[in-house]
Amino acid sequence: MNPHEHRSLLRFSLLYFLGFTLLIAAGSWSYTLWMKHRIGVEARTAAALYESQCARLEKLAPQGFECPLEDPDPQHQIGALHRTVIVADTFLLIGGALLSFLLGLTALRPVREATRKMHAFAQAVAHDISTPIASAQLNLEALQKNHADAATQKRLHRIGRSLEQLGTLKTQLHHALGLEKALYDDKRFDLCEHLEQSASVFELVRCRCKKTIVKADPAMMDRVIDNLVSNALKYNRNAQPVDVAISNGMLIVKDRGQGIRHPKRAFERFYREQSSMAGFGLGLHSVRQICDHYGLKIFVESTVNEGTVIRIDLTPVYADKHSLHGKTLPFGKEETP
Repeated sequence: MNPHEHRSLLRFSLLYFLGFTLLIAAGSWSYTLWMKHRIGVEARTAAALYESQCARLEKLAPQGFECPLEDPDPQHQIGALHRTVIVADTFLLIGGALLSFLLGLTALRPVREATRKMHAFAQAVAHDISTPIASAQLNLEALQKNHADAATQKRLHRIGRSLEQLGTLKTQLHHALGLEKALYDDKRFDLCEHLEQSASVFELVRCRCKKTIVKADPAMMDRVIDNLVSNALKYNRNAQPVDVAISNGMLIVKDRGQGIRHPKRAFERFYREQSSMAGFGLGLHSVRQICDHYGLKIFVESTVNEGTVIRIDLTPVYADKHSLHGKTLPFGKEETP
């Protein structure tokens, strides 16, 4: 059971347990009131009987006689009632907790089954996708050797970048399924060059950046860029341009698409706002994992039916902090492409 299923089981169990607790509390309160009423009636009856019997004995007995009957004490019965209710509630709450856990497991059974099927499907995809990628790369290399004109080479370069993105998707699946551990090999490199290469694959992507030397894993930063750009293009509308830039220490990706209704959930694993859209819900989750590794903060600004701007603070990975173009301004005030 993965952490997400553990959290869901905890939420379901707590919800059921809360319901049981409210029922037990209502039942105990009603039972206690009813029993106190009965004890009160019995106490008043016993007190009246005590007074009448003692008065009769005092009339017949000599002077100085004390009534031998005990004065009824309802507080003793009320104390015993409270102890009984507390013991009964304790056993009921323990039973309610166990029953809540069982009900939570039962309620999550369809979810666990769906997750298991998704996991098996993703494993199959991650395994089978390697063969066509390798075949396409071999054929691409052959075409690049036999076509020297610039226009064809440019198209082949775009195909090569797309194949690299497919390879990235395969790696993301392996990492998400626990089949492969993410390894980081940090180097100094110009992030702007990687941003421009990623943007060159798509005609709708407009890129603006200057030389930006960072110290990180180039493959991991490529994955961040590719996932952000491809996600922006996926949800873009009416062939509107997608702007990418590095400005004031921020990596910025801006689209003019349908926006994100739940920005806080956008980076959850397997989360997709529209199930009809292609993808597994792993791209932005992979972005968050890489950013968490390097301590990069992610800022999301989205308006439904207008678009989304995602900014990532690159300051922690800058190889030379003096190379920052100006001071990093507060979120929302830095230059936007």
